[in-house]
Amino acid sequence: SETSAAVNIDVAAIPVSLEPIFKTGPEDQDIPFGAKDMENFEYGYDSMIRIVSLPADGELLFDPLASGPDHEFAGTPMTEGEEMMLMTGLLAGELRFRPAPDFSGSVSFLWEISKAGVWSGEKAVMLTVTPVNDLPILSDISKTGNEDTEIQFTGSDFSEAFSDIDGDILN
Repeated sequence: SETSAAVNIDVAAIPVSLEPIFKTGPEDQDIPFGAKDMENFEYGYDSMIRIVSLPADGELLFDPLASGPDHEFAGTPMTEGEEMMLMTGLLAGELRFRPAPDFSGSVSFLWEISKAGVWSGEKAVMLTVTPVNDLPILSDISKTGNEDTEIQFTGSDFSEAFSDIDGDILN
């Protein structure tokens, strides 16, 4: 007599490995992301990236084309919850953090990655924007007077016309 039995096989995807990323860049310059930032991730051809939260004090910008001699970066702001394919999106294009003007300090955002439809869970990207000594701001000084007479300048004429965004003392 024949007997039959059902065999059920459940294949579980290897969990997605996503590590925190730490990046640093100078004030007023974009901080780019690239393939090197993804080298410690375990992902597949169908992996997706989801932006869970956006960084403060700047914008996360994405351009579907990588910058090069024939293409200048033209990123558009990403939105919270936005998803993109890792291989044909993020790794083929270019992701950058653009700090707010004159911002320096630390910011972060959360993202997650999927592999075979399984999401990694949120991981942080920590960004440090280092300060840069900005040039002082100079304003015109206007004085009027009669011909062949001295025109007087005082210290306040200059101190009111010059300022420094970094708060440095000007002398």
